[in-house]
Amino acid sequence: MQQRKFLCHRAQHCQRVPFPLAIPAVRHSIHSFMKPPPQRQSCLLGIGLDGDDGHKRLTRAEKFSVVGGSEETHARMTETLIKTVENLRRVGITLEEIPPARLAALLRENRPD
Repeated sequence: MQQRKFLCHRAQHCQRVPFPLAIPAVRHSIHSFMKPPPQRQSCLLGIGLDGDDGHKRLTRAEKFSVVGGSEETHARMTETLIKTVENLRRVGITLEEIPPARLAALLRENRPD
C-alpha cells in the first residue's frame, strides 16, 4: 500500500502510516488547535517529618494538602493553611496570582504561636 505525506503537528507519524490510517491523525491535529490552553493550578503542600507515633495523617482540601507529622505538627500546618487560603479568598487573590514572596509572608503571619 502506498504511503502519503500529511502536514500536521505529528508529521513524522503521518509519513509512516498508510493513507486510510493517517486520517485520524490529521483530524486529531485539527482538534488540538481548538482546545483551550490548560489552566495553571496551584496547591499548597505541607509535609510533617516528625511523626514517629505510627499514625498516618492526611488532610486534603481544595487548595492544600497536609501529609504526615505528629498530631501537634499536623494540626498547626492545617490551621496555618486554612487561615492562608481564607485570607486569599477574602482579598480576592488566587494561589496562581499571588507572588511567592507575598505567599511566604502570608504563611508566616498565619502560623499559630
